[in-house]
Amino acid sequence: MIKAVISDFGGVIVRTDDLRPRRALAEKYGKTVRELDALVFNSPAAQAATVGKQPESAIWEHVAKSLSLSPAETAYFRYQFFAGDSFDSELVRFLANLRTQRKTALLSNAWSGLRHLLSTSFPMLYAFDEAIISAEVACAKPGQDIFQLTCQRLGVEPGEAVFLDDFEENIEGARQAGLHTVHFLTSRQARADIAALLNA
Repeated sequence: MIKAVISDFGGVIVRTDDLRPRRALAEKYGKTVRELDALVFNSPAAQAATVGKQPESAIWEHVAKSLSLSPAETAYFRYQFFAGDSFDSELVRFLANLRTQRKTALLSNAWSGLRHLLSTSFPMLYAFDEAIISAEVACAKPGQDIFQLTCQRLGVEPGEAVFLDDFEENIEGARQAGLHTVHFLTSRQARADIAALLNA
């Protein structure tokens, strides 16, 4: 029996559906969108920030140094980079409704600033019993430790939980940890697949 539903954040609840702002940035700095994504998300500073070894500010310092940006230009870059993101309020409501009968958790590989965003820009904490942020717990997906920690905080066994994520490697990590999984492709598909598991 599924007693808990665990959801990823970026790429699932908040998604970059409009690539135009990021494309404009890429053109401005002579990069591809993929190169900009790597600059922000895959640098040593970003990897360290994801597990709490560096503050989030180190990422933007790295971006500024790489592109020779002034403080004002860095602030604009940061705003524009995320300007195409959208918030899936319908999926959050779905998860909040599940919370009336099951435990729910947010599980995100994210930097230290996410907790603040969850209370301001993306108010969704009402939908979850727990919010596990990799920077706060010093471990990250797809490693099994963070899945085990999440289940422990929810008070369930891994086999009693289903995990939703958009990255295959994270889905595989959850499977290895013993969780049921749903691979996010679209919001409607994800909700239907979770409902099917819960009603099985």
